[in-house]
Amino acid sequence: MKSISKVLAVAIITLQLSVPATTLAASVPLSDIDNHAYQTAIEYLYTKKVISGYDNGTFKPNNTINRAELLKILVGGAGYQKPDATKYQNCFPDVKNEWYAPYVCFAKEKGWVQGYDDGKFRPAQMINKVEAMKMLISSQGFPPALNAGANASMYADVNLKLWYGQYMFVAEAMKIIDFSGSKYYPSAFITRGEISNNIYRAMLIIEQQVGSFDQVKVPGSAGSSLQPPASVFNATSLTVSSPTPISIVLKFGAPAVTGTGSLTTYVLESKMSSEQIYTPADYSVAYYNAKEKTDGGIVFVSKPSTTYNFRVRAVNSNGQESVTSEVKTITTAAALEPDRPTIEVVSQTYNDITLKVTLPQYTGNSALQSLFDSFTNPNSGMGQSGSMNIEGMKIVGSYTTKINLFPKLEDAVPPTYTFQYWVDNKSGKVSEKASISVVGLSSKPAAPTISTKTVTKNNITFDMKPATYTGSSAIDKYAYSVDSTSDPTGGNTSSGGSYGKTYFEENLKYALTLGSNLPANTTYTVSFWVVNLDGKISDKVTKTVTTSAN
Repeated sequence: MKSISKVLAVAIITLQLSVPATTLAASVPLSDIDNHAYQTAIEYLYTKKVISGYDNGTFKPNNTINRAELLKILVGGAGYQKPDATKYQNCFPDVKNEWYAPYVCFAKEKGWVQGYDDGKFRPAQMINKVEAMKMLISSQGFPPALNAGANASMYADVNLKLWYGQYMFVAEAMKIIDFSGSKYYPSAFITRGEISNNIYRAMLIIEQQVGSFDQVKVPGSAGSSLQPPASVFNATSLTVSSPTPISIVLKFGAPAVTGTGSLTTYVLESKMSSEQIYTPADYSVAYYNAKEKTDGGIVFVSKPSTTYNFRVRAVNSNGQESVTSEVKTITTAAALEPDRPTIEVVSQTYNDITLKVTLPQYTGNSALQSLFDSFTNPNSGMGQSGSMNIEGMKIVGSYTTKINLFPKLEDAVPPTYTFQYWVDNKSGKVSEKASISVVGLSSKPAAPTISTKTVTKNNITFDMKPATYTGSSAIDKYAYSVDSTSDPTGGNTSSGGSYGKTYFEENLKYALTLGSNLPANTTYTVSFWVVNLDGKISDKVTKTVTTSAN
C-alpha cells in the first residue's frame, strides 16, 4: 500500500487539473440536500459548477444515475468546459447528437470509456459502482494499479483480480471511497449522492496536491470532515432477549423507508464485550421472515454469563445501506445445567441402526459425569435404558453405538424408532433430553436396475442388477415375466421365470435373454423383480422393447 501511495502522490502533483480553492457557498439552492450524508460534497460540486441540479431546485441525491449523466458530471469534475457539440457527436451507434453526445464522445476520445462488445454505449443504462469508479479514476488522470490483483480489498465482496481491480485499488488507497461496512456491493447501482462524494474527494486530492483524502484539509478543519456515509434510509430497529443462557434471540424491525430500492438483506454485527471487532453476518429478508415466524427472530448461539453487543443495518436492492442501529447490549444468565447432547444417524439397515451421540460443549457448573439413554422398541413393546460413566468409558467428544431393532417381518409399514439421550454433571445437574426419531426400513428389497443391453430382430437381452438395499436379508432370486406381447404366433418366448442368485450372477453375469428366436418387429412388455431370502419381493420394473424389423 505504501508504494502505490507514493506513485499516486507523484502522479497527482504533476497533473495539470488543479482547481482553485474556493470557499463553499453559504447557501446552495438545492432543496433536498440539507443534513444529507453527502451535503458537503454536493455543495462543493455545485459551487464549482460541476453539477446544477434539476429545474425544480432538487438534486435527488438518493436516486441512481445513468451512464450519460455521470459523464456530464465527470467532464466538469475533471476541469473541462462543455465540449464542442459540432465536433463531439456520432461516436457510438446509440450516441448521435443528443444533449449528452458531446460529453460521451469527449470521454471516448480521452479514453475514459470504450463502450460494450456490441459497439454500443447504452447512455440510459444505470451505472454500477465499479463501472463508475473506473470512469472516475480515468477522468481524473489517476494511474491505474496494474498489479492490484496481488492485493486484497478492504471489502469482502471486491475481487481486485477482476477487470475493475486496478481502479478500485486506487480508489481505496486514496480514500476516494469511504463506503462504510464490510461489503461494497460492487454490482449495485451508484447513487447521485455517493458519486458526488467520490468526485468531491478526488477533486480535493488534486486541488491540494496530496496522496489521499486522509491528507486533505477541508475548509474549517484538518483532515476529513466527513464520516463514512450513514446512508440513505432509516435505521433498522433491534431488540434482543436471552431465553436461555446459551441463546439470544434478535428481532429486527424493517425501516419504513428503504431508499431507492426494496429491502433485501439485514447485516447483523456482533461481538463479545471482550472483543474489539464486530463480526458481520448477512441474513436475507426472506430467511429472516421465516425465522421470525418459527423462532421469534434470529437465534444467536451464546455462552452463559457473557456480555454481547449487537447492531444491525439493512441493505436494499440498489446496494444502499441504512443507518446502523443503536448498539444493544445483553448479558446471558449463568447456567447450572449442562446443555443437551446431539444425536445423528451414522448408518441404518433393516435389522439395526448406528447412532453417534456428541457430548455438549457447555457442561453447566461442573464437568460432565454420565451419559443416559432411553429406547422403547415398538416391535417388542419393551423399553431399555441405561447410563455410562463418561470418564470411566473414556468418552471424549462423541460416542457411537449400534442398536438391534428386532424388526417383525409381517409388518407392512416399517415402524418409527425414537431414541433419547441426556447427560448430567458432577454437581448432579441434569440436561434436557435430546431425541431423534428414525423411520425403519422396509423388509422388502428395493427394485432392481434394468437396462436394455442388445436388441436384434430375433433376440432381446436385458441387464438386471439388484439395488444396494436388499431388505431384511440378502437377494435369493432374480425373477421376470412377459406380461404381454404383440407376437401373433406366440413365438419361442417364455411367460416368465426366475434364477437363483449364484447362477444368475456368476453364470449369466446379470444378463437375461428373452427367447432365442423371436419374430421380428414384435413388441414385448417385460416385468422384473428380485426376491430376498425372507421371501420379500421388490417392486416390479417394467420395460417395453420391440425387436428389429427384417
